[in-house]
Amino acid sequence: MKAILLTCLILKSTFSFGFNIADTCGYFPAPHAEPGNDFCENGQFYDIAALPTSGGELFWYLDEDYTNLVGVGSFCTPLNIIGTTTYYVVAVDNGCISEPSTVNVIVYPAPDLFVTPSSPVSINSGATVILTAFSGGTVTWNDSIYSNSVIFSEPGTYTVSATNEWGCVTQDTVIVKINEENIGMDTLTLAQDSIGYFIYVPNCFTPNNDGVNDFFMPITPELDYYSISIYNRWGKLVFQSNNRNEAWEGGENYLGTSETYTYQISARKKNQLFERTGNITLVR
Repeated sequence: MKAILLTCLILKSTFSFGFNIADTCGYFPAPHAEPGNDFCENGQFYDIAALPTSGGELFWYLDEDYTNLVGVGSFCTPLNIIGTTTYYVVAVDNGCISEPSTVNVIVYPAPDLFVTPSSPVSINSGATVILTAFSGGTVTWNDSIYSNSVIFSEPGTYTVSATNEWGCVTQDTVIVKINEENIGMDTLTLAQDSIGYFIYVPNCFTPNNDGVNDFFMPITPELDYYSISIYNRWGKLVFQSNNRNEAWEGGENYLGTSETYTYQISARKKNQLFERTGNITLVR
C-alpha cells in the first residue's frame, strides 16, 4: 500500500500539481542556470539556459508552484513581458523533482515614435518639406541629425530613430518623392503639438483653364480660424476669404503677362496662432 501511495504522489509531481517530493526522493540539487539577460520589447530575444547537475530533464515555469509551464529542455525562450519576470527551472528524473533555480529576465519598453507627415510624402521640384518626429526618446534623422524636426528638399528615403533611456530603439522611414505633375509648393509649419499641423502654400499657378494649377488655394488641416488676403504689386486688395476651401482664380483682369502678388495668412488651431506673408506668381 505504501508503494501505491508513493506512485500517486510521483504522478502528481510529474504533472505539475506543485508537490515537492524531494524528501521522498532524497536531495536533488538544483540545475545550474546561466544569468538572465535584458531585452528590448522590439529587439531580438535570446534563450535563457540551464544544465542539470544530477541528470533528468529540465522544465521551465513562470511560478514557484510549477503550474505555468513555458519551456522544456536546456533552453527556454523568454516571453515578451515588459518588466522583470522570474523563471523557475527544475530537473525531473524518475518522477523526482530537483530544487529550483531562478533566472530573472528584464524586458524594457521601446520608445513610441510618430512621424508627420506620414510616408510617402510628395513635393514639387525645388520645394521643401518639414518632417517632424514625436517621441519620448532622443530623435535622430539619418544617424546624424539630432532634432525632432528636419527640412528636406531632395527626394529619397530618410530614416528616423528614437532611443530611450534603456537604449531601446524604434525606427521608421519616410519616403520623399518629387511630384512631377504639379508646380512647386512652399512648405511651412502652422503649429506642432502631439499630432502636428501643417499648411502647404503653392508659389505659383496658371489660370488658363487647362485643368492643371488653374487656381491658388493653400492646403490646410481643420482650423479654428483662417483668413487669407491677397494684394497686387500696388498694395490693392484683390482677394480675401475666411474659408480655407475657397480658391482664388486670379481675378477678372487678364493682363496677358505674369504677375506677382503678396498673400497674408492668419490661422489658429488649439489656441496656437500662425501668421505668414509670402509671394505667389500668377503665370500667364
